[in-house]
Amino acid sequence: MSLVPSRNGANGPPGTTRSSDLVQDHLKTSTKGKVPTGFAQEIALSEQSFRNLHREEQDKAASGKKRKRETKGDSGVVFGAGAYKGPWAKYEERRIDSDSGEEVEVSGSEDGSDVEVVYEEDAIAPMPARPTLAGTGYEEISADKESTVFEGSQQYDYQGRTYMHVPQDLDIDLTADFESLNLKCYTPKKHIHTFRTQAGKEAHDKALTTLRFFPNSGHLLLSAATDGRVKLWDVYHDRELLRSYTGHTKSIVATDFSADGTHFLTASYDRQMKLWDTETGICTGRFSTGVTPHCIRFHPDQPSGGEFLAGMHDNKIIQFDPRLPSNDTPNKEGKIRSKPVQEYDHHLGPVNTLTFTDQNRRFITTSDDKSLRAWEYNIPVPIKLISDPSMFPLVQAVSHPT
Repeated sequence: MSLVPSRNGANGPPGTTRSSDLVQDHLKTSTKGKVPTGFAQEIALSEQSFRNLHREEQDKAASGKKRKRETKGDSGVVFGAGAYKGPWAKYEERRIDSDSGEEVEVSGSEDGSDVEVVYEEDAIAPMPARPTLAGTGYEEISADKESTVFEGSQQYDYQGRTYMHVPQDLDIDLTADFESLNLKCYTPKKHIHTFRTQAGKEAHDKALTTLRFFPNSGHLLLSAATDGRVKLWDVYHDRELLRSYTGHTKSIVATDFSADGTHFLTASYDRQMKLWDTETGICTGRFSTGVTPHCIRFHPDQPSGGEFLAGMHDNKIIQFDPRLPSNDTPNKEGKIRSKPVQEYDHHLGPVNTLTFTDQNRRFITTSDDKSLRAWEYNIPVPIKLISDPSMFPLVQAVSHPT
């Protein structure tokens, strides 16, 4: 079949069909095998714009699913059906329709009665406690848990004297005034002895932090370590372990003997400072401000167990007097905080060292704030300040022998 255009155009005889109409009808009704051509413009849409459009669509969908509230009721009715509920009217319950899968409103119970539906809450599993970070768990040891053990082979000699007695059977007089003697000092070149326990074990289970010789005579050596224990050693004779002291839960950071050596202090990262009897091992005093101490020093002129200073992590120097009666009361956490005698608080960083000078009437402190400050004892105002921003934190200090 061929299509022949009509010469008469629109004025052809009735019953004839124009070829152009047939072509247009064919294009309208059949697109099989046709390849569309043209230009498609790419639309760029930012992520934020897409999110905004997505939220708008969600809001539109959610607006039609708002829960309806029950009627407020009649204010003249107190109890029963139609009682006044006012702003306390409940929301209508919803459930999932098993047929359509959509939420439908439930006005009452399934049997038609107006009974309130009560849903039991699911049991919520308790959230596990976060693990304690290293050095942040603080546990105070009570008086009944502080202990001491005599580790030596013989506690008393033939005259009933303990290890506190300065030995007299040595080739050197330990009670003499060393400043008046003409002694020569040499650089250590020879390994003399390694201190071990009677069982042959190491002196401490962990790294040592402080070593202190017994005042004046030096016949005893006090060691402390990160295992929270303090041990007393014999420097001469058998050089054995004499006594161990246990009473801290964290690493011990500082120790100090009293002027006569009958007592010593310990400061630990468990935020506790404790006063011990050197001979019996009894803890005679406990002090804490809730802050970690960094250094601790007895006043050299005070009697045994007298006043002492402690450099704290909160930039303060705290002065305590163990001889005062304790009137401390537990705080909200049930922990006791000792009341200091004096506070020195001009440093801008943790205090690292305490050094007495000028016949023990003054003392010098160094800190992480790169400064050195001199103080009059009992006066909380520094009399001298040495500071330079180019310096490093001052972590150690010692007075010159002269």
